Amino acid sequence: MLDFSRRLNLFGRVYKIVSDPNRTAYVALIFYDNGLFSYVLSVDGLFVGARVFSGTVLNDNIFSLGSAFPLKYVPLFSM
Repeated sequence: MLDFSRRLNLFGRVYKIVSDPNRTAYVALIFYDNGLFSYVLSVDGLFVGARVFSGTVLNDNIFSLGSAFPLKYVPLFSM
């Protein structure tokens, strides 16, 4: 079961990346700081051990590959 909402406001690390036979994208298993595991769709270039953030923005340093934010917090002209 994939977690599409990602509204935990937590940092997490990519625990493993697996192939899903029902889709063309890879799926990453995220281990959050509070001990929860969650499967999310993986982006190209995400690797095991990468630190990602899910939720609303705390400061400007957390914009990294694989992080998820509400659309209103994404900076203008970002890729």
